Amino acid sequence: MPPHDPSTATRGLPPLLLAIRELRWSQLLFLARYQAALRSGWIRRRLPPIAWSESSLDKLVRPGIPTDPAAYVAWRGRSAPPFFFDAGADLRPALQQVVPGSGAQAIAAAEAILAGRFSHFGQAPIERGFPPDWGAFAPPASAPPADLARHWTDLHAADLADDVKLLWEISRFSWVFPLVRAYRWTGDARFAEACLDLCASWRRANPPNLGPFWISAQEAAIRLLALVLAFHGLWPVLAAQPADAAAMLAMIAAHAGRIPATLDYARAQGNNHLLTEAASLLTAGLLFPEL
Repeated sequence: MPPHDPSTATRGLPPLLLAIRELRWSQLLFLARYQAALRSGWIRRRLPPIAWSESSLDKLVRPGIPTDPAAYVAWRGRSAPPFFFDAGADLRPALQQVVPGSGAQAIAAAEAILAGRFSHFGQAPIERGFPPDWGAFAPPASAPPADLARHWTDLHAADLADDVKLLWEISRFSWVFPLVRAYRWTGDARFAEACLDLCASWRRANPPNLGPFWISAQEAAIRLLALVLAFHGLWPVLAAQPADAAAMLAMIAAHAGRIPATLDYARAQGNNHLLTEAASLLTAGLLFPEL
């Protein structure tokens, strides 16, 4: 008897039966509920377009939390939950003791970003400009820029002019980490201001729920984790610039707010989508109880 070919058992089956064969019923139910919410417009109503100017502190924080940026920064300085490091401390002695010799690498990576060269997928930096065109696909792609003005529920990654990962990569905010490391290693405010400038540029180009960067809650969760590090790592600068601190908090709130509406999709995947989104929500909830 010839060996059994598993593929013959599925030939000719309709897609629904194939899905039932490959997935658990619970995953299919989560996916069905997500699709129903998406196609009915419920998700769009829950996540409407919001101008960043509408995300003021008085709309973001709980009653009893100061809503004037300067007063909020003072409150945060007294009341912030513990982080991995003291956000207001001079970390240079500890960094130089714990990771001696790696300062030059951190500084070189940050200087490249200031010159408009960004690393993609862990490879050598490539020219993107400072700030980059957030709607452009990473080189060598030559596709036209993506539309950043449509609600994300009207967009589909498969309909974009090139591989969506070439669009998303620079907006995963991996540049936050070398800039924060270089700032805390050297105390050079250029690196902190560059990180804040990039965040502000991205914010201007991408209002909440508009454009392809809001399609994936996992992508929002990845950015959220980077923003949390930036908020703490840049705190010595943010404490002196309350408007920037309030703007950073608004970005954290918007990204955390993007995730819950589509958790059914993450549950249906049963993979790193759910892990990343859960970790980000837990992080935001623990570290920003004022929201």
